[in-house]
Amino acid sequence: MLLTKGTLENYILAFAVLLFEGGLARASFVGQARFRDASRLRHQAERLAAEMERNSREDHLTALLNRRGLEHAIDQFENTDGPFVAMLIDLDGFKSVNDTYGHRTGDELLARIARRIEEEAPEGSTLARIGGDEFVLVFSSLRTSPSPSNLASNLISKLARPYPGVASVRIGASIGIYFG
Repeated sequence: MLLTKGTLENYILAFAVLLFEGGLARASFVGQARFRDASRLRHQAERLAAEMERNSREDHLTALLNRRGLEHAIDQFENTDGPFVAMLIDLDGFKSVNDTYGHRTGDELLARIARRIEEEAPEGSTLARIGGDEFVLVFSSLRTSPSPSNLASNLISKLARPYPGVASVRIGASIGIYFG
């Protein structure tokens, strides 16, 4: 086959078009892959940010809200549920658990105490651990049964019951009640 100047130009032009179109297709696939990667990374970052936000509001030991989570919950509570009751529950005698049995046992006991408080808490209430041995229970004053003072008595009684594994230490509680 004899190549003339016009035929050679046509071949070069056809070859250039193929390279260009192939490059566009490859660039398109690369662009799509980068978009998928960016979307995946954005989704992972959003999920991680949500998890970090949740962790910043949760007490890792008891799985209750922490002080920051309680502040957020109270803001939401005031806006939606009207008047509320807040109870500050301060454990009495808890330091002796850590001194006698160690911090690991003390940590496990705090989680068990949190479960006892949750069992007595009114439906729809919010419970938080705001310090070493301090809890706050917040609930609507419109839906309270029993009364806050009776609930406080029930909680004190329930928390004072012996805990298996730490029988030689007695835990008590002091409860302050705020009507807001």
